[in-house]
Amino acid sequence: MPKKNAVDKLIDYAFYAPIGALKIASDAIAHASEVGKATYDSKTSMAKAVGKMAAEYGSRQIENQISITKQQLKDRYTKKESPRPAEANTSTHNIHESNIRDKQSEAHENNINSDFTEIAGLSIDSEELGISSYDTLAASQVISRLDGLNKDQLTSVFDYEKHHRKRRTVLAKLEAMLA
Repeated sequence: MPKKNAVDKLIDYAFYAPIGALKIASDAIAHASEVGKATYDSKTSMAKAVGKMAAEYGSRQIENQISITKQQLKDRYTKKESPRPAEANTSTHNIHESNIRDKQSEAHENNINSDFTEIAGLSIDSEELGISSYDTLAASQVISRLDGLNKDQLTSVFDYEKHHRKRRTVLAKLEAMLA
């Protein structure tokens, strides 16, 4: 390989090197943008699928809860009692099974009552509490606004807080004010 003179070296460094660097940078940028687009498309489609599944699941849960609530309200207002299992004979085994069923039924009724209480709590509109934008306020902001409320409003705020955010500081302050 012949030895390059100073002019040839200068042309290589001044002209060909920047062109080569630009070509390499251009190829790297094109590759990076392709990889980035593929990654973005993949993650976006996954997020859409997960979001769709969550929306469908949430919709089914809401429909189930509405159905349960309707049945509870119907049972409550028609005074329909849930039937107790009949005891065919009085053997120890059957009595034990009956006790287990009674305890299971009682636990189920307690869960239903708890669910009903939560649903009933949801029926309170935060705008009716006497504190504007209640749901956006921090606990300290809620506490500072309680002094201007009457007893009924304090009770409504207590019920709403108990069934929604459940902030101990707010609930403690309300309990003290209502006592």
